[in-house]
Amino acid sequence: MKALFYVNYPLSWAHGGYTIRLREIPTALKRIGVSVSWLHHDQGEPPKGDILHYWSRPPNDQHWQLARQRGCKLVITELLTQGVLLPAPIRALRAAARPFLPRVLGRGLYGTLGLEIYRHCDAAIVLNPAERQHLHHMLGTPLEKIFVIPPGVSREFFDRSIAPEPLDGLLYPAFICPRKNQVAVAEAARRTGVPVYFVGGPAANNDDYLRQFESLVDNRHVYWLGPVTDRSRLSAMFRGARGIFLASHSEGLPLTLLEAMAVGTPVMAPNLRNTASYLGQTIRFADPPPHRNFDRQLREFHESPVVTPPETAAKLVWSWDRVARECVNVYQFAMGETKIYDDHQTNN
Repeated sequence: MKALFYVNYPLSWAHGGYTIRLREIPTALKRIGVSVSWLHHDQGEPPKGDILHYWSRPPNDQHWQLARQRGCKLVITELLTQGVLLPAPIRALRAAARPFLPRVLGRGLYGTLGLEIYRHCDAAIVLNPAERQHLHHMLGTPLEKIFVIPPGVSREFFDRSIAPEPLDGLLYPAFICPRKNQVAVAEAARRTGVPVYFVGGPAANNDDYLRQFESLVDNRHVYWLGPVTDRSRLSAMFRGARGIFLASHSEGLPLTLLEAMAVGTPVMAPNLRNTASYLGQTIRFADPPPHRNFDRQLREFHESPVVTPPETAAKLVWSWDRVARECVNVYQFAMGETKIYDDHQTNN
């Protein structure tokens, strides 16, 4: 099987968990014998292949139509976080307006948006059930063609031989940027006296926000450990923390939360519909600050963290190898063939 991967922008623009997916999935696919080639983001004409997997919307309808003419089956994956988190009335309005866009914009202009791939693709992959519903209702993809495949977790987080690195408090792993809400969380940590260790480097073009965050680091309740890229050390830190949490205003399905569940550390996530649609009642949820409930929820999580039962975590947390096997099953579906991997294989 030959899979062509396409992202409609330079890969250097991708950050965080999305970057890790773009790196780990092709690597895992190659381990199980799938030939993977990247198309350049501004490549005009797609070559022949079994599968063309778009990891963002194609540049226009002509691109995917030409790929189909050349025998490629089309699979699409896109970050849908912002659309899923829109208020319900706005989502309903957009869904109602979608069928009229070709007439309003004209076929030529509408075709430059590349939107028709959602209705005509052979399969789509999303991170969580809320994205599945969004893709169906908002963009017209048939439900039977949409598959939920979460991010994978690297082997270091399944390795029980890695010793914990003790942290006397909660761990907050994320790039330092406004979307991740570190300033508000640090302020809450100082108000409540809950020790929070922040790990992660500064995101680009956020110097003012970084300085604001740094001014709150007091090494009593607010600690900043900087960026940690070594996965084994991250695994040790995750194991040694009292709990791991995020309190951002925008998330899809954060990889760090799945990594925390893999090592058996208690998890708290922002109460967002897309994250909750996958994790359900298996972890604790909180209202992101500055919501008035956050201080209480942070204190309660620190005082009485609850671990997700291992058998529940095992169903939700996948290895990258399992992610690759499930991607192959989706490719087989797109090609009209029977899946070749068992959905219930273990994570290891």
